[in-house]
Amino acid sequence: MRTLFKNIVLAIFILCLAMPSAKAQDNGSRESLEHVGTSMANYLKIGVGARASAMGGAYVALSDDITSLYWNPGGIGMVDHNEAVLHFTDWFMDSQIYFFGASYHIDRVGTIGLSLNSFDSGAIEETTVEEPEGTGRTFRAANHTIGLTYTRRLINRFSFGITLKYVEERLDRTQARALAIDIGSVYRTNFLNDMRIGFAMTNLGQRMNISGSGLDFRVTRGQEGKPIQASYLTSDWDLPLMFRFGLATEIFENDNYRLTVSGDVLDSRDFRYRLQTGAEFAFQDLIYLRGGYQFNYDISDFSLGVGLELPSYQNLGLRFDYSYENYMYFGGIQKISVFITY
Repeated sequence: MRTLFKNIVLAIFILCLAMPSAKAQDNGSRESLEHVGTSMANYLKIGVGARASAMGGAYVALSDDITSLYWNPGGIGMVDHNEAVLHFTDWFMDSQIYFFGASYHIDRVGTIGLSLNSFDSGAIEETTVEEPEGTGRTFRAANHTIGLTYTRRLINRFSFGITLKYVEERLDRTQARALAIDIGSVYRTNFLNDMRIGFAMTNLGQRMNISGSGLDFRVTRGQEGKPIQASYLTSDWDLPLMFRFGLATEIFENDNYRLTVSGDVLDSRDFRYRLQTGAEFAFQDLIYLRGGYQFNYDISDFSLGVGLELPSYQNLGLRFDYSYENYMYFGGIQKISVFITY
């Protein structure tokens, strides 16, 4: 009974770890708002993996599957098997997000991972000042990120990873490109039920500048009305640099049941501190029930999800995850992930 009470207190501590910091930043000051909306490639902020999303995005310390290629490249170093994932997000306004990741573990060398994160807006109807009802033409916004990750468990309880990625945004006849890196680590302590401590810095890289034929236009100057070819000048914009710090541990665990809780502090250059919390109840490592809550967000709050893991067959495993995230006035977002271990 005393152990259970201690674990409940520990859960409350983890879930509330960063709340004072988050609230301290939510003061509406000019300083806290000066960088809002000043990043490009904002699809990189949208979390992948239905499990992580169902747990409110509190995943930097818990990262123990292939989606850690997105959340924390150090996480996959704690896993000795090979794994792949195909993830789908039904995003707003008929837009869609796809994520593919695969890893290969090499004994005494480390783990190598490859990931592809893709955003597709779907068809967008073109309107102009002269034709506000539409020109009859459609275009698309398509963004892609390709990442190559190397992770190694430096000691039994500590792993470190780094990802080099290529980021591209396309909108009609314009595009912007950049190179960036993610770094992250996970440390598994020998106290508080082997509590995990995670840290990740993502999207550290070049600034992006929009270019392409879509910026070209013609103007008429002078009495002769001779057309002159011109182009719009564009500024450089930063990637959405993000810092995550988090804790995760099991409140109780036996042969049949396991309850895991996690909490993250998220900081970015273009929004205020945020707190993400999550919990997962596992029954015989077969059925998973998950929930999460996010603090200091404008429109998102709670999330829910389930998972089903099939018994492995000849070292081949299969898991299905589903999540629902509530976005208040805009409704819900659904995500589906399929994991394969081999």
